[in-house]
Amino acid sequence: MKVKPFQGGYDKNFSYVLWCQESLRAAVIDPSVEPLKIFEFIEENNLVLEKILITHTHYDHIAYLDDFIFKFPNIRVFGYKMPVKKLNSNYIKLSNNQIFNIGNNIITAIFTPGHYPDCMCYWNLDEGFIFS
Repeated sequence: MKVKPFQGGYDKNFSYVLWCQESLRAAVIDPSVEPLKIFEFIEENNLVLEKILITHTHYDHIAYLDDFIFKFPNIRVFGYKMPVKKLNSNYIKLSNNQIFNIGNNIITAIFTPGHYPDCMCYWNLDEGFIFS
């Protein structure tokens, strides 16, 4: 699995593109950065963006969610099963320790309330990373 960070947004937040090197299936964690550079990166690397992972629904972490949905209307948005902010019909509700894939890579969703009631971390055991 590969990871590319993008910094910007309201409070120097990060968005990340994660992708499977074999399948080129990709996800974005937190659409908090102006998306043009992310869109260009996805196109230049022939990635297939399938998912957006939301760490929590503070406005600055989902500021550009509608832009991603507009450009990729079939994209699925993943986050905690009881989000504080109502999200669109593409929303997939995750429970603690639920697993899903990005291409051939397994991701575990971990419910981590504290900073905000709907906080989730995304963990990949094989690669040894967690996004919070």
